[in-house]
Amino acid sequence: MKCNNQTGNVVEVDLRNRDGFSYLGGEISDSLLDLKHLNYLDLSLNDFQGIPIPDFLPSFQRLKHLDLSYTEFGGMVPPHLGNLSQLSYLDLHGVEYEMTVSNLKWLSDLTYNNIGSEGIIELVNGLSVWNNNSLEELHLGHNGLGVGHQLPDSLGNFYNLRSLDLSFNCFDGPLPNSIQHLTNLQSLDLQS
Repeated sequence: MKCNNQTGNVVEVDLRNRDGFSYLGGEISDSLLDLKHLNYLDLSLNDFQGIPIPDFLPSFQRLKHLDLSYTEFGGMVPPHLGNLSQLSYLDLHGVEYEMTVSNLKWLSDLTYNNIGSEGIIELVNGLSVWNNNSLEELHLGHNGLGVGHQLPDSLGNFYNLRSLDLSFNCFDGPLPNSIQHLTNLQSLDLQS
């Protein structure tokens, strides 16, 4: 936990499981909402056994960094996470339980997005409706995405993309011509 040196307000809560043995689990209390100045929340590497991502998370209006990777959340990714106007980092990869997304438009303002959970097949189709100029990193590796699908041409709309991970997926056909518009791309992982 970190506090602002001047105000004393809690700005960071890092509950990442670092030892591999002492997992957090169960319901997350909405008493976290008392932390009005929170801008960093890391619950990664814990086991929430398929419960949904808490609906109150979008109430953290100052949240910039949200890491829920390997947390074993399941169900619907709350679309109102899009109300987090300052959120630039979201990591939801590595979950065993199926997760679904009803609307992907809210992801368009992130600079870092690692939403590579195995159940988010809608992401492939959602890419075709995005027109994002702020996304810098997109990690979709190890998901078995794209079976019978080509990568969408709209991939070229991510002008600021620096890193694209599509490794260990099943896309068919050639790379879209629009990939030539990704002039800032420094890393492209197509390993299979």
